[in-house]
Amino acid sequence: MGDGVVPAVLNALSGTGIKVTIALPNELLSSAAHH
Repeated sequence: MGDGVVPAVLNALSGTGIKVTIALPNELLSSAAHH
């Protein structure tokens, strides 16, 4: 996973709204933990 994941997730959040926030919480937390 590189920097491309962040804009992809942001685009998904913008497109689908809260459903993505619920679907990918572990991805976001994991990504934040690596920073």
